[in-house]
Amino acid sequence: MINLASEFEGHHTVTEKLASTTTKMWVVHYISTAIILMLINFNLTDVVTMPVNFPILTGKYKDFTAEWYSNVGATICLT
Repeated sequence: MINLASEFEGHHTVTEKLASTTTKMWVVHYISTAIILMLINFNLTDVVTMPVNFPILTGKYKDFTAEWYSNVGATICLT
């Protein structure tokens, strides 16, 4: 599947187009993974009312702590 944005960038070779597509897909995948991990692990129940057993924003961490960095931050970096 070719990224539609890469079609209109005017690359001269297929290799340049595929490199551009791959780079964009990697960045989007990395950001989406980081955002999902943060939404699951943060606890904002004091600020936002969530339904019972709702997995988003009801995590263990209320702030960036050393424990957060060793667990969630390390996972984001390894990704």
